[in-house]
Amino acid sequence: MENDLKSILSLLPLIPFICAAAAINSLGPPRLIPEAYVMERVVPEGAKVQLPCPVQADPDTLFFEWYRGNEPLNIFHEDRFRVQSNGVLKIKSTVPQDSGVYICRAVNGFGKVDTNVTLVVLG
Repeated sequence: MENDLKSILSLLPLIPFICAAAAINSLGPPRLIPEAYVMERVVPEGAKVQLPCPVQADPDTLFFEWYRGNEPLNIFHEDRFRVQSNGVLKIKSTVPQDSGVYICRAVNGFGKVDTNVTLVVLG
């Protein structure tokens, strides 16, 4: 029993390295959250809408980019569009011209993932 205790105690200095290796192995690029994925939103003209970006990552520090079609949304010049820190795109007072395919790109230091949702504004 004394030898078992000595064996265990001899491994104690290695625990920080084992934990660090496990943490490094869990890091990676953003991933889609399939159960939170919305493919299409239909709203009336003038509605407020929130388009989610259903991704997760470890670390969870993500940068979000939104596109309508292949064009980046210029959220700094268009006051009806806002991107929240969790990636949700908020559009206030929708107009039929807002209809289209929106793409959310989530990026971290390990990679990126795109997800899209179609918005239909009835007018």
